[in-house]
Amino acid sequence: MRGVRGLPAPCSLVSHLDYGCGKETLANELPQFTLHRYDSAVPGLVTPPEPHGVVFCTDLLEHVEHEFVAMVIDDLARVTNKTLFLKVEISLNRQQQPRLVAPLRAPAFLMRPC
Repeated sequence: MRGVRGLPAPCSLVSHLDYGCGKETLANELPQFTLHRYDSAVPGLVTPPEPHGVVFCTDLLEHVEHEFVAMVIDDLARVTNKTLFLKVEISLNRQQQPRLVAPLRAPAFLMRPC
């Protein structure tokens, strides 16, 4: 993932979590880190994680059902001690208009660097 491969050195000193790890693609792209993994849809990875210094959440939120988006964002805040890398894939055709599926806020934890 562009932008994640070049993490600064201080980020290597904290614990890392791949939240919604799915097929564990991120772990394969970041072999230099020990990634703790969590995914509520993968047997063996469903135990709610403890907080971590760096949390990666890539290509997850666009798959979360509307009524659960705010809950997932709150849980991301709970498990993020320092830095959250969040990637949401959005595609629109000319007939679609962007819409916010849940009220989002930018909590302070999003602003803290490693």
